[in-house]
Amino acid sequence: MRRLLILLAVAAAFVSSSAAAAVSGEQRLLIVLTTWGPTPVTPEEARGVLTRASAFERAASYGTTWLGGDVAGWVGLPRTTGCDLDAIERAGRSEARAAGLDPDSYNRLVFVFPQNDCPWGGAYFGGNVWANGFFTEELLAHELGHLFGAAEEGPAWLCDAGACHAENYASPYSVMGHGVGHYSAYEKWVYGWLRPTPARAGGPYTLDAFERHPSALRVLTASDEYWFEFRADEPGWNRAPWLFQWDLQPTRGVVVHAGLNGLADGAGAFSSRNVYVPANGKAALGTGETFAVAGAFTATVSSAEGDRAVVDVRWTDTTRPRAPRIVSARPELTWTAARETGSGVASYEVRLDGRVVRRLSAVQDTGSLLLPATLRVRLPRLLRGVHRVSIVAVDRAGNRSPAAVRSFRVK
Repeated sequence: MRRLLILLAVAAAFVSSSAAAAVSGEQRLLIVLTTWGPTPVTPEEARGVLTRASAFERAASYGTTWLGGDVAGWVGLPRTTGCDLDAIERAGRSEARAAGLDPDSYNRLVFVFPQNDCPWGGAYFGGNVWANGFFTEELLAHELGHLFGAAEEGPAWLCDAGACHAENYASPYSVMGHGVGHYSAYEKWVYGWLRPTPARAGGPYTLDAFERHPSALRVLTASDEYWFEFRADEPGWNRAPWLFQWDLQPTRGVVVHAGLNGLADGAGAFSSRNVYVPANGKAALGTGETFAVAGAFTATVSSAEGDRAVVDVRWTDTTRPRAPRIVSARPELTWTAARETGSGVASYEVRLDGRVVRRLSAVQDTGSLLLPATLRVRLPRLLRGVHRVSIVAVDRAGNRSPAAVRSFRVK
């Protein structure tokens, strides 16, 4: 959304990664131009916006999705000083049908109208896009980004004298924020356009040019997640005067986003997901520079040249997790999650009578959502007698918890 940004997060239809499906193929839009007299764009200009936004989506999705559709209008409206979107939609749908177009045959409707009393420049109410007083490919891509599944408003993590907060619309890279560049790696993951490389072990990870390759690195910690993407091209930046301004200039380099990972009950370091994080006071990391999370990991850019960067991840967590707690051993072995505040639990090792019978990942990745694993294992058929099970939690740095142990008898 652009211009005035008041109330939109509350009023708009909420879209989250848990509900988002992969976005692919042609997204057909019906752009309905409505007016009581003023015409902020011509039908030809609206078609140009659709064409340019389609090129943006095709590039950002690596060819996965693009836009098509039609332009209807201008549709006549009675002069109104309110923000009556229902009236705009009714008139627009009626006029489109009269012109031989079926609004229900399109993926989305886009309503463009002269500036009125709505306290925003763009919105995504009711599954449709609304453009108040202006219509650009940036506005269209931003609102579609919400409808594709990203709830966040392109925030950046800004700090002053040790106090930090997420400032909406302040990312200089993603079109969801202050930038005019590609959606972030997190956003593309939500849309189903990339699968990040998980940092399971320390070592070098290669990142290809984000503008041309679905390449990103995700580092999970106990409560948070960190995304690394290599912006190889010189970024553009929307400097519209109504947007939040700041002095940090976007550059090419390894860009960091971070946020809550949705796995832990406790609060993490951030207030939301998908927050752009200036690294060491700079917009992006260059060769030889390091991003560090105390008690968890460091990520050093060993090279960032041409269309490729290499990031060397090292786990710095030296504290072992607490032991999990066994709830029951029969008929299934179940347990509670081990407490871990550093790198986070990566897996559980289950032993039966001293022999490893299962290694269970602590996280399920559905492709657009992370979920805690179901901590349940069905044990094999056992002979009569006393048996002993133990469970050890292993964090991402390789630290092992004390074992949770239980003995039971099979009669």
